[in-house]
Amino acid sequence: MAVSAMAGEVVLGASRVYLGYHPATDVFASAAIALVILGIVVVIDTVRTTRVILDRLEMLSGRDAGYADG
Repeated sequence: MAVSAMAGEVVLGASRVYLGYHPATDVFASAAIALVILGIVVVIDTVRTTRVILDRLEMLSGRDAGYADG
């Protein structure tokens, strides 16, 4: 699904340039901005998911319940 979405965006950008609605620099700049935003979202999501998993592992290990280790 992601590959077909990416292919659709490439075709859309190419058609905008071909039909003369946008200069190529505009299309490339918007694609670059979209990739930067996507990268930021992926990093934030990864960090948040990792924190949730680590918090749940701590809770399951009994550290939050006040049990002594060992």
